[in-house]
Amino acid sequence: MVLAVAALRFALFADFAPWFLFTPAIVVVTLLGGGAGLWATLLSCICAAYVLLDSTAFGILSPIEWAASTIYAATAAGLVGLVVALQKAFLATDAAQDELRRAATSAAKREAFLTSVLSSSTDCIKVLDLDGKLTFMSEGGQRVMEISDFNAISGCLWPDFWTGNGHAEAVAAVEGAREGRSASFVGRASTMRGTPRWWHVAISPIRGLDGKPDRILSVSRDITALR
Repeated sequence: MVLAVAALRFALFADFAPWFLFTPAIVVVTLLGGGAGLWATLLSCICAAYVLLDSTAFGILSPIEWAASTIYAATAAGLVGLVVALQKAFLATDAAQDELRRAATSAAKREAFLTSVLSSSTDCIKVLDLDGKLTFMSEGGQRVMEISDFNAISGCLWPDFWTGNGHAEAVAAVEGAREGRSASFVGRASTMRGTPRWWHVAISPIRGLDGKPDRILSVSRDITALR
């Protein structure tokens, strides 16, 4: 490419602008690698020097020509470094985007798997805030609790769904989970359609990044048939 530019310069531009006509060729060659760009820079300097020496009396460069040649060589080498740096930046960006896409795909698969597990489970899996209010209930749990719209009970106090001693047990379990303790109890609570059922309940804290209880997990299993 450099020699082609030299031939074009010789045919069309005579001794005009012997250096900077090589710049586009150097940029393109540098796309093959920094080493190739530096070799192209060296070759262009040789071609430009041949033009200057051929047109200079006694074959001696003037101080101005030496200075201009030096500036060109330094500029071309710097341009090679810039192109290489931009290539690395683009490659790093592409790699980061690929990693983000893989992470997003992996997260979507995990979410789909967890959703499938929660939907398939016959246990009623709930998440409460630290005050004991309902914030989440699994799809399988909504079926066993005969709930058609979770929004109708979202935010309600979970202990209020229990009757008899179960209410006191639920209140105590929530207080214990808020302090970082797990608990379990057996109690009676009706479904949203009024069907009375007995449940075995396991309560445990969900800890945040600081290690302190952030939410509460409640897993209730229907043991009516056993009772």
